[in-house]
Amino acid sequence: MLHLDCWQISPETDLDVFVTNKFSGKEVVTFMTDIDSISIEVEPNQLYEFDVLLNGEIARTQINTHTDRTPSRAQTNLVSYRRNDPASDDAKHGRPEKIPFTLGTDSRIYIRGKVNGSMPIKLLFDTGASSNVITTSVVGTKVQMLFNRDVQNEGSDGVTSVRLSDSNRLELGGLVWDDLSFISIDYPAVELEGLVGWIAFDNKVVEINYDEMALIIHDSMDSVDLDEDRYSEFEMKILRGLPYIEGTVVTRKGNATGWFEFDTGSDWTLSLSQKFASKKALNGSMPQIGALSSSGSAGVWHKEIMVRAPELRLGDAELYQIPMSIREEDPKGVNHNDIMGNLMLKRFNAVLDFKNLKIYLAPNTQMHLPYSDK
Repeated sequence: MLHLDCWQISPETDLDVFVTNKFSGKEVVTFMTDIDSISIEVEPNQLYEFDVLLNGEIARTQINTHTDRTPSRAQTNLVSYRRNDPASDDAKHGRPEKIPFTLGTDSRIYIRGKVNGSMPIKLLFDTGASSNVITTSVVGTKVQMLFNRDVQNEGSDGVTSVRLSDSNRLELGGLVWDDLSFISIDYPAVELEGLVGWIAFDNKVVEINYDEMALIIHDSMDSVDLDEDRYSEFEMKILRGLPYIEGTVVTRKGNATGWFEFDTGSDWTLSLSQKFASKKALNGSMPQIGALSSSGSAGVWHKEIMVRAPELRLGDAELYQIPMSIREEDPKGVNHNDIMGNLMLKRFNAVLDFKNLKIYLAPNTQMHLPYSDK
């Protein structure tokens, strides 16, 4: 199976891990670039490491064939959506599907959808997730689902073992997926009943329009009305199986440029790892304004200090006096954990081109709203 544009050389990542799909016997995994390739024969439940040289920098890469890990490109992720009504006028003319959303008080994107024929439930649209999730409390009550194995799930706060269910049906607006995997995670303190990760739209284009409060799903960029005078183009990198965008934190002591996870599932502005802060000399470079504790899908709480960044640059956009946080200590087993959340991202209408790995941003009507106090 050939996956185009699904892997990028990442010297900035300590170890870039590619997890294979479940298989038996022996298989060959091949990484290809425009100038070279490497093929490695692999067996189940093994680790294979090699180095890639890019412009004089070494990118450490690992193939992980352990069957209890969530695949980087799971087979079910290759199952694309279909139109619920192929005879509809929109379907016949190839028009994009518009899915309305609400913006929660936590600044996150919520949509309504059905899982396995359920009544509509509240789902988070989470670009910071490479899996689809059902909240444990709704299984057997609102949603019927069978779980068949355990997998390792990596969140921003650590790695945990979770239950996985194959071959589920998801309905969002006029779109239907017939063979999706879901993992089960307990979210006791939040209202969401599940979440849809970006991977459901792999190889598609997702437009997030906050002015219209709609996700607009395109098969390609051909149907996107992109005003080049308003939108800025960014490269998208897929790191840890998640989309990243480049930005710059500006302080009195200098600029810190790096790659930040594009995470609509986060309710914060910018959360930086201690590794990034140390490497870029950010510790002590900005006024501290408080402290907080945060957790992710693992449910592990980590302390962070709150600071105020003089400026954040995203392409030509400049944002000032940004409250952000720096972890006091990084979770074990989680690499490249610098996250740009939706309290920041909601200020831009976005086009996420997962086919060509591009991000387009345009300031919207929420650009100059105050940041919430937390």
